[in-house]
Amino acid sequence: MFNLFYKRYKLEVLGQGKWIDFSSLKKYEKVLLFILCMLLIGFVVLAIKEEYVFVFIASILVLIIIVVLIWLQNRPKEQKRYIEEELEPYLNERRKGMISLLQEFGIDENDKQKIECIIEKARAQKNEYDIWKNIKNFFGTTVQYILIPFITIALTGYLKKTEMYTAIKIVLLIYIFCLLLKLLVYSLADNINSFLNMENKRLQSLINDLEDILLFSSSVNMYDEMTVYMDENNNILFNNIDD
Repeated sequence: MFNLFYKRYKLEVLGQGKWIDFSSLKKYEKVLLFILCMLLIGFVVLAIKEEYVFVFIASILVLIIIVVLIWLQNRPKEQKRYIEEELEPYLNERRKGMISLLQEFGIDENDKQKIECIIEKARAQKNEYDIWKNIKNFFGTTVQYILIPFITIALTGYLKKTEMYTAIKIVLLIYIFCLLLKLLVYSLADNINSFLNMENKRLQSLINDLEDILLFSSSVNMYDEMTVYMDENNNILFNNIDD
């Protein structure tokens, strides 16, 4: 029965999940993302042509664009808009869908015991689907003991045959590229993990939604009167209008 419940959850609750739509982005986000893509393409082209000065300039511009984009997205005004126009409506619909699904399986939202049983079952399934844990350990070992020594040996042999000035430029270029790659991977870490461990993420979403039901289950209509707001420290908080 849990498998049926979980499949219905994925279809009816997670099926309403938010996807990033380019057309829904703000104008400044579209412009900055376009410039960022052009700079990254230019970085690769200039690196192939060995235009190291322009590669350095392109790298600095990429870093500036990333910093500006992060700053604009984290402004209090933008965060408030995101909460009011996107987060709050989405959370409302998702919670209502979760409550409706529980009721279809004969489970009341105030039935703490049954909901906790579903949570425990979901956690057990989540541990079985956690394939990323083993892959991450294998990848880390491979990079540390095989890939890095191999690259070091190959690069050392190549640099011995080049002039000192050229060798320094190559090392700096590799360092800048690795730095940009690390920043990109860091910013996309959640999406990468979700792609490689999608079922695990879905089960965690089910656990989170059920825990929210337990946390805000004083009455069936309570969430209809729930609002999401930010305090003076820009923390996301929930508030009941009746309080």
